[in-house]
Amino acid sequence: MTNFPRHLAGILALGLLSLSPAHAWALRHGDILVADRMNGLILVDAAGTEQRLFTGYINGHGYTDVTTNAAGDVYALDGPGGTIYRIDSSTGAATFVSGGGTLQSPLTLDIGPDGYLYAVNGGASQGVIRIDAITGQQSMIKPGIIYSFAITSDTLAYVALADSVIQPSFHVCRLDLSTGVTTRAANTAFMNPYAMAATADGNILITEYFAKAVSKVFPEIGAVAPVSSGNSFKTPFGVAAEEDGMILVADNQGEIGCHPAGDPPVCSGALFRVDPITGAQVIVSEQGHFLDIAGVEIYRGPTTPTPTRNASWGQLKANYR
Repeated sequence: MTNFPRHLAGILALGLLSLSPAHAWALRHGDILVADRMNGLILVDAAGTEQRLFTGYINGHGYTDVTTNAAGDVYALDGPGGTIYRIDSSTGAATFVSGGGTLQSPLTLDIGPDGYLYAVNGGASQGVIRIDAITGQQSMIKPGIIYSFAITSDTLAYVALADSVIQPSFHVCRLDLSTGVTTRAANTAFMNPYAMAATADGNILITEYFAKAVSKVFPEIGAVAPVSSGNSFKTPFGVAAEEDGMILVADNQGEIGCHPAGDPPVCSGALFRVDPITGAQVIVSEQGHFLDIAGVEIYRGPTTPTPTRNASWGQLKANYR
């Protein structure tokens, strides 16, 4: 039997093997990024066979949401810190983009086709804020009590807006990004619509935290249909639509909140893939690096050249038994 630690030390000394940190793994098209408010950004491959810490927390905070585009840009939102970072898709390095100002306890982050970033603000200056990804300049485009946002074009987005005094008070509304004018897209009301995502056909997915449900909004006809609820869902939060139409849902698995009595917290978190037709829920990945997950996004950019993804410690031990 080979003395594995000594043999491995020899390999490292010869420079034949690099045990690089998790955040040095470049993103591949279709990879899943999960924003964790205690841990950073977690990378999960599309099949759910790998779960890696792509980039850790910064300034004492994890990330509340993450957004990407076809060009390969990745941006992450530090909600408690009111800060947006650009994340290098090859190294996971975080670069400051914008923070402070009107960004106060932002809840979600999205990137538009025009390259602008859009954050839903949950602090004193509630509403939708547009951020220039190059200069970091912020501008309020729609004040109001808004929980979630999904963009479909340079000029059109959808928001979950509290526009009624009767509970549940949130409705999905169209938002003209040029004028800030909103109009209802459907009359169905929601209680805790914490996340939204646009599908390829222009419809809107929406999660309800306490209702443990995912619904689909059809703006063209003003209808809402249930997609999936209950079963393994406990507190569904982030949502994203995959290219094949399947739905990803990040659920931090906290019945009331993610910090029940005890230290450390016991919320493990689970990433689900949901069939949009049957509503069937399948766990893609759970526990591991998941501590307090919130947002989820698919990496939509090109696969980035990267050093060979290294074998795990367990695989190396098996090879040298």
